[in-house]
Amino acid sequence: MRILLTGGGTAGHVNPALAVADALRARDPETQFLFAASDMPRDKANDLIPRAGYELRHIHIRGMRSPIVHPANLALPFIMSRARRQARALIRAFSPDLIIGTGGFACWPVVAEGAALGQTVHLRVGGGGTIGTLAEKT
Repeated sequence: MRILLTGGGTAGHVNPALAVADALRARDPETQFLFAASDMPRDKANDLIPRAGYELRHIHIRGMRSPIVHPANLALPFIMSRARRQARALIRAFSPDLIIGTGGFACWPVVAEGAALGQTVHLRVGGGGTIGTLAEKT
């Protein structure tokens, strides 16, 4: 099985993804994992994921600046479009059986593109809750 996990920014998004990967790897050591997170220098995924022994790929994305009328926000539609293209290329190259999102900036383009491509996509939220399966591969 091939699983793409996406979550980053804070340890609150990264650690649940790592816990899921570790639990699934314990059940089936042959499972292949790939993580996707933002390329922002402060993203905790850049440290925690490689240290845990998993492969990490980056999506170029960032959040809005405050106030909403900040001139840098004019670039967001282009940044988001590029992030979706990067996510699509990553999904096509890795060909996952399942995509799991745990939050963070890079989660959105990967989950959105996975659903658009007909992949099985599952979201997990903080506090142990689950949003559920958004799309299933047919």
